[in-house]
Amino acid sequence: MTAGSAVGPIVFLVFCVLLPLMAGYVSRWRGWVDSRWSRPILTVNIACGATTLVLLVIWDVTIDRRLPLLPVVGASLALAMLLVGGVTSRLVTTERRSRGSFAFASCLSNMGYSMGGIVAYALLGEQGYARSIIYLIFWSPFVFGFCFPLARAIGRRRLAFRTKDFVAIFRDPRSLPLAGLAAGLALNLSGLSRPMFLSRVTGIIVAVAAASAMFAVGLALFLEKVRTHARATVLMCILKFVVSPLLALGLMALFGIVGCSRQVVLILSVCPVAVYAVVISNLFDLDLDLANSLWVVTTVVFLLVVAPVLVFVVPLLAPTP
Repeated sequence: MTAGSAVGPIVFLVFCVLLPLMAGYVSRWRGWVDSRWSRPILTVNIACGATTLVLLVIWDVTIDRRLPLLPVVGASLALAMLLVGGVTSRLVTTERRSRGSFAFASCLSNMGYSMGGIVAYALLGEQGYARSIIYLIFWSPFVFGFCFPLARAIGRRRLAFRTKDFVAIFRDPRSLPLAGLAAGLALNLSGLSRPMFLSRVTGIIVAVAAASAMFAVGLALFLEKVRTHARATVLMCILKFVVSPLLALGLMALFGIVGCSRQVVLILSVCPVAVYAVVISNLFDLDLDLANSLWVVTTVVFLLVVAPVLVFVVPLLAPTP
């Protein structure tokens, strides 16, 4: 990628990601906005902005025979990283609950509407964003149907997680993008072309949604809480930003993932720890302080180091003409 062609993505990352993130952090730190606003802002962002975006980009995505393999690659990578995280957690702690938090942080990454999807759009446009949504189809069943019961078995509280709790997930406003996905696929397969003017509308929605999501993430960042977990955070950065993309490259070769989908998988394979790793640690009495430290540090490293590198690396995987 030339310097000129990198300007657009870099401008987007600076003004729609980094600056809103800093604004959220400073607003919380100075007491202007309470950190409790982070969750409702993200909920509205996902229910309205992300749902609309998913519908619009899926409506216009170019469907090929390998698209259904993307969630398979995603689930395979998550399971592999859970195993790697569980094994390597012994290097930083022998305490069962802490090892559980580390393992879940290893396999759960912020690949969706508040991080990975934003970067995919910035670098690859609507086709990249649409593929990131399809990749994430595995997410809800994996987190709520597999990780939650496993965390319950590891944690001290051993909270019950019943079938009706899993069904309730899909009534949550944050699950509305699944409806957007279904509607977008229906419009795509109907053969009805998306009106041209909606491309400009999509760009505006992405910018607003990205900025508001990153502001909310900034509100939840507590850098001052990162104290005694330096060794664990360094190891997690190695797992997230080195081991995970190497495993992803192997899975892409195995499943024959090429072209734009290959670029998207690379982006999503180097995303930071997901906030759900913190949620799981909180719900099931694992090591909440460790989970929060891993989330904060990997998020900051991703935004300041990894995302700028992706601007120049991702085009190297572009399909040949």
